[in-house]
Amino acid sequence: MSQSASKLRNFVDLAKEPSSDRRSELLREVTDLFIDASDSYNERERDHFNAIMMNIARAMEQKVRRDLVQRMALEPDAPRGIITMLANDDIEVADPVLQNSTVLEDVDLMEVIRRQGQGHLRAISARATVSARVTDALVAKGDDTVLETLVRNEGATSSRVSMERIVARAEDNKALHEPLVERPDLTPELLNKMFWFVSSNLRQHIVEKTSAIDAEVVDRMIAESQEAVIAELDAANSAMSEAERFIVNKKRLGQLDEELLVDLLKNRQYREFIFGLAYFVDVDIRTAQRIFYDSGCEALAIACKSRNISGENFGVLLAHTKRQGGSKGMDTVELLELYSQLTVDSAQRTMRFWRVREQAQGQTAKPLALSA
Repeated sequence: MSQSASKLRNFVDLAKEPSSDRRSELLREVTDLFIDASDSYNERERDHFNAIMMNIARAMEQKVRRDLVQRMALEPDAPRGIITMLANDDIEVADPVLQNSTVLEDVDLMEVIRRQGQGHLRAISARATVSARVTDALVAKGDDTVLETLVRNEGATSSRVSMERIVARAEDNKALHEPLVERPDLTPELLNKMFWFVSSNLRQHIVEKTSAIDAEVVDRMIAESQEAVIAELDAANSAMSEAERFIVNKKRLGQLDEELLVDLLKNRQYREFIFGLAYFVDVDIRTAQRIFYDSGCEALAIACKSRNISGENFGVLLAHTKRQGGSKGMDTVELLELYSQLTVDSAQRTMRFWRVREQAQGQTAKPLALSA
């Protein structure tokens, strides 16, 4: 019998000691013995270590378990039983194991997510690597702090569905805006969805990031979005309104141009202007509404630049739009400077993402009317 096996037999007998101090001492001795030669034990010996440590740890106060977890969290050969037990302990005990232990497998982490609270979820979100499967579970159950930890974790992998859910949640959580925009795995499509609710600085960053994307990649991502958008449009289609008929007739006569848009806005024909903008820059009516009511007005700058509207006419549109939709973000001077620096090519690339609804609408063969 090996010396280690002999010691283990003695530890099994000592584990029956009723004294808390003696059992605490025993736990430290068992842990020392295991760590000193963790890679040399056979399966039977490892099972003995696991049984002894679990038996003692269950009966010990939290301070002792915290001491144990500090020693075992980074041990790659730690018995899985004691590690999973500690992972489901109070968060003060579980945190180091959940963040650092490589012994825990996805199935263990999923069970912790199912059974435990937000503190445990936050610890898992901070692991060096988080699989897409675990991320899905965290996004489904986690609060905003869990999502922020996850988004800031470069080692976390997200499925498309999870990333879409995070972006949707980000609309009401500003803390997610910057780390999401900075993530290299956030698709240009989702970046452009975020455009509508992030700050002016992040909007400019989004335009810069998406302007360098290959056109074929853009087309592929847009194509992948069609089915979901078609379903949404089918539920919203209705008959053409009088305002839309007015714009369609102007377009048929070749009179839909930037001067007409300026006149419509000056005359406060807001419904006609929105339809005119939609047809002029080739987006659906809902997107045109978002451009018109966008409080920052960067969206209007991108839409106008995509058709190379003159700086003078953009200034007029900007003045009337800011009075109508309110004023947030950049001031007028900053917006005019942005417009002068924005290239037609980068604006057109951004508009291609905004046209997803328009392209899907063509497949439904129905006009989308402006809501009241």
